[in-house]
Amino acid sequence: MKWTNKSLTNKQYEVNRKQQQDTWAADNWIREQGYTIKDFDNLSSFVLYAQRQAHLILKHHKNLITEDQQAILVAYHRKYFNYCARKKIKAKEAQRVLNISSKINRKLFKLYRQLPKAQ
Repeated sequence: MKWTNKSLTNKQYEVNRKQQQDTWAADNWIREQGYTIKDFDNLSSFVLYAQRQAHLILKHHKNLITEDQQAILVAYHRKYFNYCARKKIKAKEAQRVLNISSKINRKLFKLYRQLPKAQ
């Protein structure tokens, strides 16, 4: 039976350490975007995109939405972060969130067009 060396060399240790740091940085970025790391295995991209749009609207453009739209977005956001309810999210619910997102994008474009142009 051949003897194997179980200790890491300095180069291997540095590679492992750098990989761990990169993983932590990526995980933090994913959390900042409003996702959880395990979501990518279980959910469709449609539901993930709707969650991202709901998160961005609630974070940055809350002043442009009505109370009804806010209630829909908050309900979707809460449902998304509940593990059992997340499995039951249907495409129709995600589509409602994306429709609200489209309305907000149209409003933002109109506001952008009204800005004075620098020459």
